[in-house]
Amino acid sequence: MKHWGRPEIVFVVTNILGGVASLNKNIINHSSLRPKAFVKLILITQTDGNHSPVTDMFLADEVVDFRYASYENRYSVLKRLNKCIGNEPGALFCNDAMEMESVCAYGTRKTVYQFIHDFYNIRLAVRYGAITDMYVTHTALFHDVLLSADPAHMQVRHVPHGVAIPQNVDIK
Repeated sequence: MKHWGRPEIVFVVTNILGGVASLNKNIINHSSLRPKAFVKLILITQTDGNHSPVTDMFLADEVVDFRYASYENRYSVLKRLNKCIGNEPGALFCNDAMEMESVCAYGTRKTVYQFIHDFYNIRLAVRYGAITDMYVTHTALFHDVLLSADPAHMQVRHVPHGVAIPQNVDIK
């Protein structure tokens, strides 16, 4: 697909209805990324899983339906995923272990951002910190936790709610 000179930004989201998918949808749909960048969404579905799939509409330029089964060879699945992520420069936003494991095994030229949603993602940050260029948190707690680890070397960005909230909206 042609990007018409725009940098490629890839979001990898597990195809499970919930807060992680919702945060990514808000960032994709309500940020200033488009039309400055070519936004690709990779929705990962475990075909032999039993989770409710995402039902929200993502306003990405390209949506890749990446499917795998738990009985498949793990490295083969990671290699296929890495091919979807691509190796051209740009940005990669990670939410879970699979995409980080893929980049760890097969590399990428993209800048790697890891969303920190909860303590599970903190464990991923410890495990895959060598491949992560910047962490993005949507809570002050995890922003402070990451900065407390090594403030001189940690690249952490706090994005409350995942999107800018208009001034006239009351959040309680």
